[in-house]
Amino acid sequence: MAFKHKYTLICDEVRQENTGKLLVIGLYLDNMGVSQIPFMLPSLTFLFAFENDRLGDYPFRAKLENLESGKVLAQAMGVLQVLRPGTAINILGFRNISIDRIGTYTMSLTMDGERDPVTASIEVVLQAQLLNPPQPQM
Repeated sequence: MAFKHKYTLICDEVRQENTGKLLVIGLYLDNMGVSQIPFMLPSLTFLFAFENDRLGDYPFRAKLENLESGKVLAQAMGVLQVLRPGTAINILGFRNISIDRIGTYTMSLTMDGERDPVTASIEVVLQAQLLNPPQPQM
C-alpha cells in the first residue's frame, strides 16, 4: 500500500511561509462552536498527512457531508503530487460553507488505488453550549 494515513487537522486556513513551513490558523479540536443556525462558515480547511513510499501523481476525490442528513456541503477532486518518499500533505480548503444544523460533519477523502477512504469528523455545536456548560449539582 502506497499511502498510510498519519493524521488530519481541521482548521480555518493553512498558509505556507517563504521558508516552506506551514502556518495553521484556527485549529479545531473536538468541535466547532457557531453563534447561530444557519451559519455561513467563510473558510474550512482539512490538512491530511500521509506516509508514502512511492513517487507519483495520485488522483483523489473528497466530500464534506452532514452525517445525520447525508447532505453534501462541498466536493473536490484533484491530484496529490508526491515528489519524494516520506510525508505527503494534501490540503483541501473550502469557502462559504453553509451550516444549516448542529451535528456531525464528515470529510471523506478517497485516493485512487486505495480501498478505504480517510475520514475526519467535527461536531458543530452552538457557542452557548461551549460557553455555559451544565453546572454540577450539589
